[in-house]
Amino acid sequence: MKRFKIPVLLLTLFLVACREEIETNISEEVSDFSFTTQNNETLSNKDLEGKWWIADFVFTNCTTVCPPMTMNMAELQQKMKEEDLNAQLVSFSVEPKNDTPEALKEFANQFQVDFSNWTFLTGYDFQTIKEFSIKSFNSLVKKPPEGTDQVTHGTRFYLVNPEGKVIKYYDGTDSEEIPKIIDDLKIVLNNSKDNSTEHASENEEEELKELKVNFDVPESTKANKTVQLKATVTYGDKKVTDADEMEFEYWKKGNKDDSTMVESTNNGDGTYTADVTLDQDGVYEMFAHTTAHGTHSMPKQSITVGDGAGNDEENNNQK
Repeated sequence: MKRFKIPVLLLTLFLVACREEIETNISEEVSDFSFTTQNNETLSNKDLEGKWWIADFVFTNCTTVCPPMTMNMAELQQKMKEEDLNAQLVSFSVEPKNDTPEALKEFANQFQVDFSNWTFLTGYDFQTIKEFSIKSFNSLVKKPPEGTDQVTHGTRFYLVNPEGKVIKYYDGTDSEEIPKIIDDLKIVLNNSKDNSTEHASENEEEELKELKVNFDVPESTKANKTVQLKATVTYGDKKVTDADEMEFEYWKKGNKDDSTMVESTNNGDGTYTADVTLDQDGVYEMFAHTTAHGTHSMPKQSITVGDGAGNDEENNNQK
């Protein structure tokens, strides 16, 4: 029987050619950083060299996208344990002034976080994290819209390779993305075991644009009269006709716990509308919850119903 010898070089080329690759959609270099962890220790990009890691941006006072994002990250962490996937998770606070290490730890504990491979970071000023997010992840961070305390920030999860390069992003608010992340981690970690270097495919870099929401409501109305809430959403100079989220929320001033959520109608032209009827005099605070192109924003407006006296009467009764 004849035995055929396959040259080592040919075999190597064959294996490399057959190696499975992930489809990438971003190519950014993570800037140098050294920030404070939830344990009052320090984590830097140098500590993450040679490791695969997933990053996101959240803050503890967030009332909208951060809880589901963190819940999804917690589920991802659990799936990684089950699959024995060795990667790090890093959550950067976009509200460092309020997010002390203690606040971050308390927030994380609500989601049964395992800190052995998941770190929450703070210890910088707002301008630092704004510039870091834009430069390293091509993701906007902006101070809260007037009248709110909700920071505008990205909603994506980012896959970073051992060389500190961001190579892929996922929708952090969508739990259906978790299996995709797990599949990608299996591929890249397996390739790393083969001492192979992950090469990101050539992607056209996405130009960083601003998500703007022009929230239009009447300044005043009468009780029991239907009014229209309207949000015009743009990304750069283009209208957004496929927002991931566009809901209106309102409550009578001073009664935040009694808020009402209203789904909008997508008119297909970048505008989203909803009709509401306010049945009591008073001042109502209105918010337009908007998520599109990996960014969440929540602009605020107010409507005075009748003479607005309803709030004054309630405040007097509470004294």
